[in-house]
Amino acid sequence: MPLTPRKYQQVGIKFLTSKKRALLCDQPGLGKTLQASMAAEKPVLIACPTYLVEQWADFIPTQFPGDTVIACTGAKAERQRALDTPADWHIFNIEMMRKDLIKGPDGKKIPGPKFLIYRFPKAKTLIIDESHHVKNKEASHSQGALELSKKVDRLYLLTGTPIVKDADDLYFQLKLINPPAFTSYEKFVNSFLNTFATSWGIQISGVRDPKALRKVLSQYALGRSYKQAGLELPDLVENVHKLEFTSQERKTYDNLKENYRLEDKVYDYAVQIISELRKLTFCKEKIQTLIQLLLDCEKGAVIFTWYRDNAAAIAQATGMPLITGDMAPAERAKIARSSKFVVATLASLAEGVDMSHLRTVIFLEQDYTSGRLYQALSRVRRYSADKAPVHVHYLVVNKSIDSTIYSLVNRRVFDAKAILHEELGT
Repeated sequence: MPLTPRKYQQVGIKFLTSKKRALLCDQPGLGKTLQASMAAEKPVLIACPTYLVEQWADFIPTQFPGDTVIACTGAKAERQRALDTPADWHIFNIEMMRKDLIKGPDGKKIPGPKFLIYRFPKAKTLIIDESHHVKNKEASHSQGALELSKKVDRLYLLTGTPIVKDADDLYFQLKLINPPAFTSYEKFVNSFLNTFATSWGIQISGVRDPKALRKVLSQYALGRSYKQAGLELPDLVENVHKLEFTSQERKTYDNLKENYRLEDKVYDYAVQIISELRKLTFCKEKIQTLIQLLLDCEKGAVIFTWYRDNAAAIAQATGMPLITGDMAPAERAKIARSSKFVVATLASLAEGVDMSHLRTVIFLEQDYTSGRLYQALSRVRRYSADKAPVHVHYLVVNKSIDSTIYSLVNRRVFDAKAILHEELGT
């Protein structure tokens, strides 16, 4: 049976319809899919991450009985045939918007000037779900999205996290909406953001002119919190568990950190050192704390890890189902929805799955970016009939890369939340 839009969703539909090209960044679970589809003018192209293709393909026929819907999946030839078949709605993976690569002046391959790998049918509306996936202005699929967006009258970008890492994530999403107004990344950064120089180049450090950025965003974006939508999220109870290495674990960790050496292996690159240091934080006290937390969870829990090996080790030791990125999206969603306890890598369950039947989230390790952590937490903390609080636990080893990342991410969270609150009203 088709869904009837709530009052706040009617406001969102009206906003999208009137703007024609806009960013909808309501909090996860507030029904961006319904709002965008109700505002769309057919025929419609829907670009989304692979794991959401089936969800869209299931939703559209229910909401719009009688419409023709085609999910473009399979091998390249099958996808092209699907695109060539007339339909009211074509749904496809964001990566299908890639452009042909050509050789640049330095010999490296870069996106070509205008040729998309796939031929897309004429459409009046393009919806890009989880639009933060096209925030990278250099990426081939982002450049392809820009090319494709110029061919439609309506463009709706949907994401609960328009800012994943830094406020410059907004630039290319705004450029997709209004290319003539956003012609220069450097101009955008210099106009609104703080920067600092590092050996890796210029880095962003927050918003310099919030009032000016708020004014710009108000023209293109609408984002509501649960409170603004008249709904209530479960209370959030956060717990930070500060853990310690054993003396031997500390000795091994410090030796790697100071001498770039682990047993007989010597590392040459900083990225290798960082990766190995993170693996070493999977220590005895962290495992013991995890086990105790699981014993205390009456309503189920999801454990998020950075490393697949850690997730697999926990799954093997506890018998919990394991979710990783190499599993089919439908299988991930099925396990997540039906399991009382589950362990998953952050990348595999950061978006698109409702796990509101659980009430505990445990971060064995954290992501570097606040946006992905927010998305992961939002799998559980969302609107549901269960009003019990959601408990989130961060397992952090003192004087380790764990504590460094925790401190960094929390500063990033403040920046992202402040921007979303001040500029987008979330």
